[in-house]
Amino acid sequence: MINLKKQAFHWIVKILRKNKIPFRVTGGLAVNSYGVKRKLFDIDIDVPDSALQKLMPFFKNFKFTDPSHYKDKEWDVNYLSIDYQGQDIDLIGSNSQKIFNKNTRKWGNFKINLSSPKKKIFGLIVPVIPKNELIKYKAKIKRDIDLLDVKALTE
Repeated sequence: MINLKKQAFHWIVKILRKNKIPFRVTGGLAVNSYGVKRKLFDIDIDVPDSALQKLMPFFKNFKFTDPSHYKDKEWDVNYLSIDYQGQDIDLIGSNSQKIFNKNTRKWGNFKINLSSPKKKIFGLIVPVIPKNELIKYKAKIKRDIDLLDVKALTE
């Protein structure tokens, strides 16, 4: 049986590379890449904000959200979400991301360098958010899953 997460990841990375879109893996998949074993819900990938609109034609055969602004208690971002055969893939604009720091109770810009270190994920060598940066942002937003990730990443 083909692993859907792997298949979805290979599919989106191929599209990003073919279109020369800089990117980096973040979220739970990045946590997994650092050796933490936990359930992966979606695939989070940072891309330049300008790429969100450019990529839409590649998703026409899938359910997806148009690029839009999203804000909740933790995130203030531009993004688009694709449903790849049941696997959610979120492309998040890297230029305008803000996170709510629960320690300071303030919104702050989340500086993103897409020239991140490379790691092997599902057999592909890809840029991944640096571990220390991953820990820092997860420690600021403090959702339950983030606190578990911080603990696992720092042990």
